[in-house]
Amino acid sequence: MSDNNNHNQDEKEVNQPSAKFKRRSKGTSSKNKTAVITGGIMAVGSLLPLLPVQTAYASAIIPAALSVSASYAAAGESVTITVDTTGSDVHLNADSSVRETTYVVVSSPDDSQTISVKLTETDPNSGVFTGSLKLVDVGTVIDSNDLNRTEIRVQNNNQVTVVDSDTHSPTLNPIARTITRKDHVTGTVTLDKNYAVVGETVTITVNDADLITTTPNKTLDVNVASATYAPGIAVTLTEAGNTGVFTGTFTITSGASSAGAIQAVTNLEQVTVTYTDAYKADNTANATSTATMQRKDKKTGVISYERLNVNGQEVIEVSLDDTDLDVNPAVQDSGIVIVSSVDDVAGLTLTLTETGPTTGVFTGRFKPVTTATNESVTPMELKVAAFDNNMFVNYFDTSKANGSAGNVAITLANLQVPAITSITAAEAGASENGAGAGDTLTIAFDIATNQTINTSNVLSKLTLPAERSLGTAPSVSWTGNQTLVVYLDTNAVLYKGDAIAIDQSAGLKNAAGTSAVSEASHSIDEGSFGTNLLGITASDANYNSSTYRHSGQSFDIVFNAPTNKVGGDLATFNKLSTISGHTLGTDGSAEWQNSTTLRVTLGTEATVVVGDTVIYDTTSDSLSDYSRETVAPASLQNVIG
Repeated sequence: MSDNNNHNQDEKEVNQPSAKFKRRSKGTSSKNKTAVITGGIMAVGSLLPLLPVQTAYASAIIPAALSVSASYAAAGESVTITVDTTGSDVHLNADSSVRETTYVVVSSPDDSQTISVKLTETDPNSGVFTGSLKLVDVGTVIDSNDLNRTEIRVQNNNQVTVVDSDTHSPTLNPIARTITRKDHVTGTVTLDKNYAVVGETVTITVNDADLITTTPNKTLDVNVASATYAPGIAVTLTEAGNTGVFTGTFTITSGASSAGAIQAVTNLEQVTVTYTDAYKADNTANATSTATMQRKDKKTGVISYERLNVNGQEVIEVSLDDTDLDVNPAVQDSGIVIVSSVDDVAGLTLTLTETGPTTGVFTGRFKPVTTATNESVTPMELKVAAFDNNMFVNYFDTSKANGSAGNVAITLANLQVPAITSITAAEAGASENGAGAGDTLTIAFDIATNQTINTSNVLSKLTLPAERSLGTAPSVSWTGNQTLVVYLDTNAVLYKGDAIAIDQSAGLKNAAGTSAVSEASHSIDEGSFGTNLLGITASDANYNSSTYRHSGQSFDIVFNAPTNKVGGDLATFNKLSTISGHTLGTDGSAEWQNSTTLRVTLGTEATVVVGDTVIYDTTSDSLSDYSRETVAPASLQNVIG
């Protein structure tokens, strides 16, 4: 087409026939004295050039039609712009043998440049012109010198304006259309319940802001299918005003599927609702979102319990399995039971919390105590005056399996958890400091147990302090069901005073195996593994010289067995001396590095030398063996080497 009308606002129509003249004169002769004269170069029927003049019309004309394919578009989506001159008095189709072009002006409040978008005739003689415009993010980099640019920057929810100023009557305003950027969101489909009985109404909600338009109360269809009827049924949802929120309902039937009713013949059969989203947030087209629920016939609640050991005391965890209470699939619902005992018939109200948003299983804890019932603590405390007294858990089920209401209750006894009353050490092998092969541990419990600790598992079921051992292959025996004897083996390292605990994995309970698991702990508080007198085996110098003359130099006194001291303990420095009379200096120190090593750091003006015999007066430091069974000799000595 010969005209490039108004695609550049700075260009003027010169040296060529007026575009508007062409549109008006298509199909007319040069003798038509009503022809439009606009920005003209010459008048019809005259060879004399004319100066540009104001557009003039002999009569009103019908403008061309400007339209856009979408009033809303997301970032990255293209919108088709159409100028249709058919049926109008505006004729851009000057040459019926070629596809001609025109331009529209597009502006945005978020783009500093106004662009001209080129429209091309759909066919050589159609008179309909189309072009494409794409909305892009504000930060998109665009070549400002690109005259063929078809992208314009705009923020979400802002409008761009498309103007066709070349095809309207001068007596009318320019023809304009707007496009609002509205990025897509991913629609959601939800159900108001996880379970429904036959005949119960289920509400479907679809929330999709993409569907907000100028038309309120629209409708859409979703598919509701079951394992029994896989094709499903169409359920129509209606929008609430112009919100993008649509709701509708269906029921479950055990008979054939029909309008608004999906067949599900078995209890707990799954029903799936599918919504087809025209565009997701990532512009994926025709993607599906689903929500599921189950047919669930009414259920009679089932109460169970577990006995826990918390700090050596039994705590009862109550469980209630009743999917009727799972009313909100989005949250953890709750249920209530009444817990009482023969010693407190009123008891307490225990709130049980669902273990997950859709599990239908609810749990809560309480602790039996001999004192008054207390609902203000966690866990709540229920008065039970003695072991073996009964406790009761009562649940009022508003809708049992048969549709009736009634109580569901269980009875349980307050049981004692095995505890250790004493651990006795006995020397049965060679004499040594601490335990050795053949020595025994006798662990006494306060009640009869289920005797789960044996030779094959004792190494993992008894927990010892660090660096302690029962030996390579200890063995055990039970005296009755209340006393455990452990026979230590080679490489045993254990001392009186060490604490021993029952590991939870041992599963040690009362004789019937019905109590909470014992995790009892106790120190070796009776008997003896036998001890030898403490002695010094070495006094090792930490300075490579035959003399000690400098403050800060040190030597280590090493004992023949662990003592009752630990790393960081201090010994009395002035209770250390030498036979030769050489001194350890003033302001020195003596600090235990561990239970067998005492480090002596020399003070100023020390005269002690390697080869001197150091003497340690232990009486003021209350030094003894590790188990404190045998006091160290009052004086110990050794040569510094």
